[in-house]
Amino acid sequence: MAERNQYDVFISYSRKDYVDEQKNVIPGNEVSKIKEALTEAGITYWFDEEGIYSGENFTEKIVANIELSRVFVYLSTAHANNSPWTSKEIACADEFGKLIIPVRIDKTPYNKRVIFRIADLSYIDYADNPERGRQELVRSIKAYLEEEKAAVARKAAEELNRQEELERQRRQQEEEKLRQERISKLEMEIAAKESRLTEFQKIVLKRELELREAKVDVEACERELQRLQKTLEELREPKEIAEKRRKAEEDAKKRTEEEAKHKAEEERQKKLKELENLELKPVEKNGKYGFADDSGKVMIPCQWNYAVTFTEGLARVRDEHMRWGFINKKGEVVIPCKWKNAFPFSEGLAAVLDFNEKWGFVDKSGRLVIPCKWDYVTSFSDSFAKAKDASTWKRIDKTGAVVGFAFLS
Repeated sequence: MAERNQYDVFISYSRKDYVDEQKNVIPGNEVSKIKEALTEAGITYWFDEEGIYSGENFTEKIVANIELSRVFVYLSTAHANNSPWTSKEIACADEFGKLIIPVRIDKTPYNKRVIFRIADLSYIDYADNPERGRQELVRSIKAYLEEEKAAVARKAAEELNRQEELERQRRQQEEEKLRQERISKLEMEIAAKESRLTEFQKIVLKRELELREAKVDVEACERELQRLQKTLEELREPKEIAEKRRKAEEDAKKRTEEEAKHKAEEERQKKLKELENLELKPVEKNGKYGFADDSGKVMIPCQWNYAVTFTEGLARVRDEHMRWGFINKKGEVVIPCKWKNAFPFSEGLAAVLDFNEKWGFVDKSGRLVIPCKWDYVTSFSDSFAKAKDASTWKRIDKTGAVVGFAFLS
């Protein structure tokens, strides 16, 4: 079987939007323009150029190429929504857990066969502004593909951290073993010295007794006693030296351990900072979404109904009530899930849609800095955003003040 993820995109469409009854490509059709936009952006895709539905084993080929693609793009039109094949392709992509991006080329409602699968997905509104729609499609696909690339770096960092932790534990065990061996050896040496000292003390006491009982010269006896006492002091001195040496070794060991601990903490903080800069990508498990690093290790538990990539340090998530909010890379909810829809953060602000179908903007603390009163908005770029009120597009600043009229390019 071919290598997994051979293509970036699988394009699901209706051939009636692409070729006429004589199988000639329709001039100026939107399907061809979307293909050209993907090609110019360097995005690889699988596209049924020849109409394989009439050939043998077409089902296996369609399923295989959906599985080999990273992203599933559905070109929604009147023809596509009435095609039984596009609905089967969408169901297959959903079963494989692929990222599905609906592109509504016209305003035809979804067919009942597909609405269950994609009704809740954010779609690209292509009909009103095809050029902007193609640009938004390319941006969405590239953003998702970048998330997958970041996984390799996170996997390497995690493995490095694991290996270094194992090495640190091994060194600690070896150092502890050596320390215990040194202590045991020193205790044995001290015990031997004490034993010799005790024996010599017995000899001294015995000799003192013999001298007192013997009929010898007193001065000679005193000199002998002094000699023996000096020898006794000489025997005591190695024990004191050994004790000083042991204490010096313990002090040196303690300093070494403290320095190693300090260095390890500095390394840990450095790695934490490096990991903070790594990208996390959404992953799905048992119907719930979370975030994983490049190695596939789940860093934020799969507990969300849906999740989208991180932008400016925050990621969009949807709860079981189909409401959107934002979390940070620790998995902490920083903006509660209470919005019907939301855009990613751009220049510190994110567009949000309330349940009155009005758009506004929140900052990274979740504070609504621009009230929800617009029919539609774009994200901020160069300190300004576009907002639609009734049929008029206006240009607003980050306070929500209207600074002029706007035209969508």
